[in-house]
Amino acid sequence: MNFDLEIVSYLRGSKATVYSIKFNDCKNNEAVKFFLKFYKTHKNDIEAIVAKLNYIKDRDGCQEYHFKPISKRDDNVEQIKQGNLRLFVLKYSKFAFIIGGGDEKTKNIGAYQEVETLNKLADILRDLSIEIDKRIKDNEIYFDNNNICGNLKF
Repeated sequence: MNFDLEIVSYLRGSKATVYSIKFNDCKNNEAVKFFLKFYKTHKNDIEAIVAKLNYIKDRDGCQEYHFKPISKRDDNVEQIKQGNLRLFVLKYSKFAFIIGGGDEKTKNIGAYQEVETLNKLADILRDLSIEIDKRIKDNEIYFDNNNICGNLKF
């Protein structure tokens, strides 16, 4: 499956590395786009998410309590929630995860599926997760310390 994207390093720390998806036709990766989109309107929430990412990468690693699965499905798609913001990620180990992007889900919205961008993003991340799992099985992608290595272009 061709997604026309690449997984790129975003933040590196002693306990974890944070990656992000970068679509080939875009200047910025999805993490940067998320932070730029919401910084002016949700400054405190963005600063809290950035602080959490820094804590994860430098002190704690990718412990389960930092993430919440977006559904009961057995996939790697999880989220970091802060206020009304949802940052969707693919979590692969205690040492690395991939930011896929995110959006706002207000309290009057029952489920992320009702937010078109989040629903579409979840579908993309599930499909990407399947492809990553295949590449891991075929030794095209592997983990080395805090790094995801190998063929990261999709």
